[in-house]
Amino acid sequence: TAAGTFTMNALPKLSLNYTKSRTDYNLLQRRDDRDSYTGNMTYTSPLNFFLLPNTISANYSLAKNKVAYNTVELTTTAAAGLYTTNERTDMYGGKLGFTPWRGSSFNPGYSLQQVKEKRFNLLTPGLVERYPKSMQQTVDFNSNFMFFTWLNPAANYSITTMENNNLNTITVTKLSTSAVFNVGELKTVNRTAQGSVNLTLNINDLMPRNRFLRSMILSSSYQTQDGDSW
Repeated sequence: TAAGTFTMNALPKLSLNYTKSRTDYNLLQRRDDRDSYTGNMTYTSPLNFFLLPNTISANYSLAKNKVAYNTVELTTTAAAGLYTTNERTDMYGGKLGFTPWRGSSFNPGYSLQQVKEKRFNLLTPGLVERYPKSMQQTVDFNSNFMFFTWLNPAANYSITTMENNNLNTITVTKLSTSAVFNVGELKTVNRTAQGSVNLTLNINDLMPRNRFLRSMILSSSYQTQDGDSW
């Protein structure tokens, strides 16, 4: 593994990371080889304007994972149904930080992960299949808005969509009609979303001279969740 950072005055701060991992399985006659590259950037703006973000962060990572079998040592029976695979995972992410006014914040974010794979049949070396494997993306935000010292509601919301592709060849028959779907052509999609609004009232902030209500705190919240899959 190796890591490094770059910082200079008001320029964006950069950090880089590289990881190499290799595992050999003697009984399986298999080697897993993985390379991971990650980069992060954070920036704090010197400008103080409510329409412009105060902070900006972004990240990207690339992971390459190769699973290879030793075809020389494997028998034909043992190699049946096995594949040498090359998997690639790309991850993107970003977040912005806004300050509409003093004591308030609004922070939207987005992330995306895509996984693609290429595989080779051990018994048929010339047969190569390329297909998407999965994808996940999330959009979210969290915020608070201070209108008064005693009135500071907070809200957040996020929605996540996950896609998983089928990794086998499937034949679908409806009445007298049949259709063959190859690897990666069918997928399952799951979507989940949730949001909430929270408000805490400290009576001492409203009536600081009232000794009887000094320790009284009222907390209220509302939350909603939903999702679907197909």
